[in-house]
Amino acid sequence: MVTEHVTVQIESSVEAKRLWNALVVDGHNLLAKQLPEICSGVTFLHGDGGVASIKQINFSTTANRPGLSYVTEWVDELDEDNFVYCFSHVKGGELVNKLVSAQFQLKIMHKIRWSTRRTLLFLTTKDKWSR
Repeated sequence: MVTEHVTVQIESSVEAKRLWNALVVDGHNLLAKQLPEICSGVTFLHGDGGVASIKQINFSTTANRPGLSYVTEWVDELDEDNFVYCFSHVKGGELVNKLVSAQFQLKIMHKIRWSTRRTLLFLTTKDKWSR
């Protein structure tokens, strides 16, 4: 069993609160509108987006992702004051054949002059992805 941990940091000049609202609060609406070639829509299977909500992200048929038509996400943590959003992928097509779990953390941090930094933590366990 292999565990991988990847951290990606992206700086943005967008104010932290606006970035939070776009990515987390309204992300389920914006994803299909902004990336229709990848995502055909997001459906809430349980809850309204808060902790313990479950949502299904459906991929477009044009996304060229054989065996991966959707992923199901579980919201683990939602901290609006500190702009921290944690979620896990629990199932989705061929994803379950490669991963035991995939956990993500999105943290939007303030910087001088309202620029923000987004940190994404990615954890997987099982066989390494074939590259």
